[in-house]
Amino acid sequence: MFKEVAETNCNKVRDHPSDEASNEAYDDESPEGRNWAILLTLFSVILVQLAGIALIVWAVF
Repeated sequence: MFKEVAETNCNKVRDHPSDEASNEAYDDESPEGRNWAILLTLFSVILVQLAGIALIVWAVF
């Protein structure tokens, strides 16, 4: 059964032409927008953690 499967060349898979293509959406993105996205993500994670702690405290008391 395993002999029927063709062997793949790892170098051909790694050097795929699509890897060299530029990502236009990433190139056009401004650094300010990226910074705001990171800050909002961190804020939302902290907010969820605080809400979880508040629910645990509320359940205990």
